[in-house]
Amino acid sequence: MKQKSLIMSLVLCAALIFAADGQAAKANLLFASGSVAGTFYPLAGAIAQVWNKKIPDLNVTATATGGSLENVRLLGSKSTEIGLAMNDVAFYGYNGTEFFQAKNEKYKNFSAIGNIYPDTVQLFSRKNGPIKNIADLRGKKVVVGMQGSGNEISARQVLGLNGMDYKTRKDINPFYLSYAEAADQFKDNLIDACYFVVSFPNAAIQDINVMHPRRPIRSTPAS
Repeated sequence: MKQKSLIMSLVLCAALIFAADGQAAKANLLFASGSVAGTFYPLAGAIAQVWNKKIPDLNVTATATGGSLENVRLLGSKSTEIGLAMNDVAFYGYNGTEFFQAKNEKYKNFSAIGNIYPDTVQLFSRKNGPIKNIADLRGKKVVVGMQGSGNEISARQVLGLNGMDYKTRKDINPFYLSYAEAADQFKDNLIDACYFVVSFPNAAIQDINVMHPRRPIRSTPAS
């Protein structure tokens, strides 16, 4: 199941890079990204490399994190200066809704630098397996992303709209794994399907495709 531009990724910044006189400030900045097998980590590393090369006296270091939700919290607590996040997760953090509401969290001390790329929902199973649509996921082992990640929030919302509740394990047996962990367990036949919110290409999916062809899962049965 693909939904183009369902979620856009943003770069968020909680610190000024330039001094008031317009000259580059001497600064060491942390750039919160995501898991090493996802899109955020290599993207943040590439952006940091360009900034370090083009902006004098600036040293930006990309760090691996749990992704969007953690990055908004890191920005909110001033534990990082820059981060990547899905725009809906950033919206939730700014307004104190969704996952942030449970702990009464609301972060107003960050701003958006810009859109980076369109994310794509990729819900897939084995090509020759029995799962063809979301209804077939009932009772199956499904990777929904790391607990509390933007991927997991998206999985809960989209699967919920299709009548699938996994928080209570009533409909689906959820596995809270990183992309790399999901790829390994998918190849070892330990899980039945994966819900990824990533860009193209993705290292984990490329790893799976080497020997395990995938089947996109439809939101409704094929006519």
